Amino acid sequence: MYELKITPRAQKRILQLKDYLLSEWNSSVYNAFVAELNHCLNIIEENPYSFALTDISNVRRCTVTPLNSLYYTIEGTIVLILSIEDSRMNPNSMKR
Repeated sequence: MYELKITPRAQKRILQLKDYLLSEWNSSVYNAFVAELNHCLNIIEENPYSFALTDISNVRRCTVTPLNSLYYTIEGTIVLILSIEDSRMNPNSMKR
């Protein structure tokens, strides 16, 4: 099994997404997202090579929902969660 580590950027994105889903949608949408995210993280932890590489060197993409993608890289036995993106959000609100 691999060890998951979440970058500060990914932590920030997850918190922004939480705030967005709870303010613009509702708790059931947020809870469904959390369930899907946990499911994806479990798959990545067991077999991080399950998801395809992106055009960025050594970065993989996991589709959490049709609107959310999680990006990560593998460094030995550590899986580094780089970011999560939501296509519904205003790009300007996702302060980089």
